[in-house]
Amino acid sequence: MNFLRSAQLLVALFLEASLVGENDVPDALIGVPRHPARARRFGLDQGQWLVDELWRRLGVPVRRAWRRRGDRPQHELGSRARRRIPSSMFGIASGLPRHVALVDDVLTTT
Repeated sequence: MNFLRSAQLLVALFLEASLVGENDVPDALIGVPRHPARARRFGLDQGQWLVDELWRRLGVPVRRAWRRRGDRPQHELGSRARRRIPSSMFGIASGLPRHVALVDDVLTTT
C-alpha cells in the first residue's frame, strides 16, 4: 500500500474516532516532525502531511514542532535506546492548549 492510500485511511480513522463525541476533538494538532534532511530525502514530512490534511477537514488549529537534531531513525533503535532519547530533541512554542493530538508517522515507526 503506498503512502497516500495509507495516509488517507489514517485520516479517515482519525476523523471517525474524533467525531464520536464533542470532547474528543483536540484543541490543536501537532505533527511529530522529521529532520529536514530526512524529509527532503523522502520528498515530504509524512506526519506534517497528515496534520495538514486533518486541519483541512476538521479546522482544528495546527501547532508546528521542529526537530532540533537528526538522530538515527527510531525504528532502528531498541526499546531501551528509544527511552533514552532526550525530550530536548523536539521543540515547540510555549502556550499549548490543554488538549492536543500528536500525529506521528506510524508507517515507519514500529
